Amino acid sequence: MAVVRIKKRICLYLATCFAVSVLFSCGKKDTSITPGNKISRLPNQTASSSSAEVNKAKEGQIKAVVYDIDIKNKKLKAMDINSHAQFEIRYSSATDIKSKYDKNITEKRLQLGGIYDISNDSNGLATKIYAAKDAFEISSLSDLSFDQDNRKVNIGASTYNYDSKAVFLSSDDSETAKIIDLDQIVAQDEVTICGVDKTIYSVTVNKGHGFLRITGTQAFSGGLVSIGSEQVIGLSEGMLITVKEGVTNVELANADNTASKVTTIVRDKEVSLDFGEYTSPAVQQGAINFKITPAEAVMTIDGEEVDYSNPIPLTYGTHRLTLQANHYNTYSASFKVNSNYRTIVIDMESGSSSASSSTTASSDTSSSATDGYTVSVTQPEGAALYVDSSYIGVVPCTFVKKAGNRTITLRQSGYETISYSIYIQNNAGNLTYDFPAMTKLSTNSSDTQSTTKATIANN
Repeated sequence: MAVVRIKKRICLYLATCFAVSVLFSCGKKDTSITPGNKISRLPNQTASSSSAEVNKAKEGQIKAVVYDIDIKNKKLKAMDINSHAQFEIRYSSATDIKSKYDKNITEKRLQLGGIYDISNDSNGLATKIYAAKDAFEISSLSDLSFDQDNRKVNIGASTYNYDSKAVFLSSDDSETAKIIDLDQIVAQDEVTICGVDKTIYSVTVNKGHGFLRITGTQAFSGGLVSIGSEQVIGLSEGMLITVKEGVTNVELANADNTASKVTTIVRDKEVSLDFGEYTSPAVQQGAINFKITPAEAVMTIDGEEVDYSNPIPLTYGTHRLTLQANHYNTYSASFKVNSNYRTIVIDMESGSSSASSSTTASSDTSSSATDGYTVSVTQPEGAALYVDSSYIGVVPCTFVKKAGNRTITLRQSGYETISYSIYIQNNAGNLTYDFPAMTKLSTNSSDTQSTTKATIANN
């Protein structure tokens, strides 16, 4: 039953996933990039910008996204969704705080990323903080794809816009959050969005991601790695996988072996799993003695030309044989190896060789506009680059351009590992990405990562 399950997974993987093919060109910059063609994509000027001005609250009422709460000093920070101005707002024990359903709540129940109608007195002190009744909230979302060119995102059958000043947060609990950039939200993250009408004003990561390194995979060569029930990826040695935080089951499988281990993924941290204790089973082989007429026929087995003047050693299982010779019809057949020694006699049929050789491959009408082009990553230099969990090389380096969403992971000793989500359009031309400088590891948990957006060049 294990073999059947493995085969089903392999078939499913081949049917639904593309093979991540990479072109190594590490240590060299792409000299074909023309500086005049660079397009600078700067970060949104939101609460994520350290240079943004935070104003003291004035008398009046605003509808705002709350993105920071200081319970000890009884103040919060919020962004007015209409003016995009940022305010520091004080409140007191007398401030009236209510949920969307008119229930009195404490400041500890205020939701980071939530939208509130806030009324301030002449001293700038909040008198009312009411959850906005015209606001919407959608939680437990994952695998979102943000169209950053048009500021749109599809959720189910609905399309939403997100505001140019939308706030993006990574929250571990109800009281603390870290401002992040949109590019740092990857498919594995579980998020909550808040907005008004069809416009999103905040995206909060409630369940983030960490990184899983798998070693000792020799016994599972050519197989798959399954992460819980959500990810199935082609296995390669030294891969670094972006995985949703939490307890998860990791299973390696190929036609010969299956093994699983349970691990805990911690947000923004790296976990290593070693499967080196597993070994591959001994491979059984048999020898096939071929007697072929005509003797000068060319033989290929499983696509490789072989010399059959002596018995050929082959592994147990099914193999594909092809024979070609002038003035004979091409012969193709499958055969099984299931014994130590066997003789196979084949007499080819006389005929016109032109008929058998006239078949040509049909033209590929499904070629991608990205064929023949590459993506180069030039910054940060010295970081190890992974694309969709597969190792590419040390930055600066290059990989084959494929259209669609890609998860870029950067890892360097002494720095925080980080992932970015990028979307590559199906068009011609090389791309170059310069990602922000990496953040040094620190024991101070309050350290924040750089939120500068990547610079992209289109050649």
